[in-house]
Amino acid sequence: MAGYTASFGAGGYDDFWVLKLESDGTISWQKRYSDTIDDLASSVQQTRDGGYIVAGYSVAAGGYDLWVLKLNSNGTVAWQKTYGGTVWDYATSIQQTSDGGYIVAGYTCSFGARDDDFWVLKLKSDGTISWQKRYGGAYGDDAHSVQQTTDGGYIVGGGTYSFGAAKSDFWLLKLRSDGTITFNPKSGAQMIDTDAVPVDTNCTVTDTKAIVTDTSATVTDTNAVPVDTDATVQQQAP
Repeated sequence: MAGYTASFGAGGYDDFWVLKLESDGTISWQKRYSDTIDDLASSVQQTRDGGYIVAGYSVAAGGYDLWVLKLNSNGTVAWQKTYGGTVWDYATSIQQTSDGGYIVAGYTCSFGARDDDFWVLKLKSDGTISWQKRYGGAYGDDAHSVQQTTDGGYIVGGGTYSFGAAKSDFWLLKLRSDGTITFNPKSGAQMIDTDAVPVDTNCTVTDTKAIVTDTSATVTDTNAVPVDTDATVQQQAP
């Protein structure tokens, strides 16, 4: 599992924190990864080589950069890179793709974005960029999840203030394998290529000493009632 910690000698700042657990919840290994002032992990997946891919963001000059770590099976770093512009850029979801590379989704305030826009990057297995694009409207649009689909394309989900009721509605994009989507010109949605350059980082990796403690949560049956809704679907493409 991945997240962030301000404990274990991190100087009061948040650092990436990754723990490998056994099937009974005991700890196999645990490490923190410190690059700059604050580093927050938001997504992790085991890779086909037995290692792990971790994504989040790291504080950079003028804002935040998307940060990706490729870990070996024991938590050591195989490679590490940041991606970003001059403002704020976050990763919220990462998945390994069928070609051995990775698909990353999040949101960007850089690259001419008027507000937050969906940001999706297709990475090669070494972290270099195959393609990168932002998608959005006039207001804030934040991607929270991405997955490769069986046709080789991608499905991206998040929230939007640009479309629908302009009150953080769901926004779902189905992308082709090259990241393209054909928006209706009258919809106000745009797809724009970005030009982030990967930057190698040199984070400090430190073993942590978290203590495993059994808890005593109370399990209570609830009585939620399912209710049909009448959501309105608006299309920006095709």
